[in-house]
Amino acid sequence: MMADTTAKQRHSMRDEEIRNVKVSFADVLDAGELLNGTPTATILPAGPNIDAGKVAVSTALETINGKRVAIGEAILFEIDALTGVYAVVSGTEYTITVTAPTDGGQTLKQDLILTGE
Repeated sequence: MMADTTAKQRHSMRDEEIRNVKVSFADVLDAGELLNGTPTATILPAGPNIDAGKVAVSTALETINGKRVAIGEAILFEIDALTGVYAVVSGTEYTITVTAPTDGGQTLKQDLILTGE
């Protein structure tokens, strides 16, 4: 049976907002394993912009969904919904797929749901 890869947190967003996003991988990492390398985040359908240069492994303790997440166990990035090309459509549900390599040789994925307001 395949594990559910949908992240627990859900976000909503309006045009002209810039939002900081944190995705925990703590529950899917093996014991002692950390995220490393170059993580990615992509969004479908096309909508708000995710700056690939700002997708990064956490370098500080983070609080995500009310839980403390250790350094190297989360991915952080920014979603930019400027009007025009990167507009958010009200009522549209976007799926952001976050892919992260680990120091244990795995490549892990989490899907995050973003709803346009």
